[in-house]
Amino acid sequence: MLAYCERFLDLRARRVVHLRPISPEEAIRSYTEYAYGFFGVTVFSEEQVEHMARRMGKSESEVRLLLDRGLQAGNPGMQE
Repeated sequence: MLAYCERFLDLRARRVVHLRPISPEEAIRSYTEYAYGFFGVTVFSEEQVEHMARRMGKSESEVRLLLDRGLQAGNPGMQE
């Protein structure tokens, strides 16, 4: 979020306070919808998956499952 503020809003912040915390699943779904709107596809590298797993305290397979669910919910072309 801090990088987004600096890059796109030209704001430098020390911290961001979320007034409405959301689940990881919701955050992934929201991000994939956003990225899909700009790029038409959403891809997560192995490094990103490893980083998310460390930050979330989950296994890489759990993170991949969350990402798969978010990608299916967020990318209209991937929905079954």
